[in-house]
Formats: sequence, structure tokens, C-alpha cells
Amino acid sequence: MTKLRMMYLIIGLVLLSLAAGCGGGSPGGNEPKAAAQKRIINTYLEGLRDLDYNKLKQSVTYSVYSSWPTDRTKFKEMLAERQKPMGTIRNWTLETNPYVDELNNQTLVRATVTTDKYKVILKFDLRKYSNQWRIYGVDTERTIPLRKNSSPSELPPTGKTGSAAKEKTK
Repeated sequence: MTKLRMMYLIIGLVLLSLAAGCGGGSPGGNEPKAAAQKRIINTYLEGLRDLDYNKLKQSVTYSVYSSWPTDRTKFKEMLAERQKPMGTIRNWTLETNPYVDELNNQTLVRATVTTDKYKVILKFDLRKYSNQWRIYGVDTERTIPLRKNSSPSELPPTGKTGSAAKEKTK
């Protein structure tokens, strides 16, 4: 009888661990969330590269795009002017192990963006709004010139964009 109880106990624990998502070493429910976050960041960076108002608008929070000019031509001119010191975005990669705060529905993801002139490390602050992930802010962590003879005075200013930058300008 003791062996039978032990077998039932083991089977019960295995079934509980599988139901809780602990079995098999698979990422479980995090994969769809990570895929959605990656899609949002990719959409944002594509919008910056292409100067696309709609792509940017669908990837950031309302507080960010509510301050944008409503005239799309003026918006593209403003965005192109801001990007001029950095150069055109060529490609980017996202880190594979972001910081996740489940309690506050927040994720911090680093991306390495390569432009014509610089390699820039950005930190994206993603937050969940009404069941959708949006970019709440972007922080420039590091800017590395691609040319060896670049001086620090040529570097564009670094800092927060998005809601944090909006607060500073008021």
C-alpha cells in the first residue's frame, strides 16, 4: 500500500507541475507576451526609419503622440530634423533577456540600433495599457561613434524621449 501511495503522490506532483507550467523547461505563457513586445519595438523602430506617423502612433502611449503635430508633412520634417545628427537607421537587434516587472505590467528591453554614424543602445520602457503593450519611454543609454576620428562634441545629446522628455519641456 505504501508503494501505491508513493506512486500516486509522484504522479500527482508531476501533473501539478505540468499544469503550473514548470515542466519541460519551455517558456510557457511568456512567449506570446515577448512576441508582442518585440513586435511593438520593431514597429516603433521601423516607424523611425521610415518616418511613418502611423507606425509610431500605434506603438507608443497616447501621452507621447498627443503632442505631435497633426500635419503629417510637418511631423516628417520634425522627425527627419531630429534624426539628422544620428544618421539613417540601418538595422537593430533586441536583447534576449529583458527585465520584467510582472506586478506593474512593465518590461525594460534594450536594443542596439546601428545608424550611418553611430551604434546606439536604447532602453525601451514597455507598459501594458488596456491589454496591449505600448512604449512608455525610450532612454538612450550609450552612443558609440562608428568613425574612429569622431570627437565627443560631434555626438548628439542623449537622454529620455517619450513621456519623460515631454515632462522636461513643460
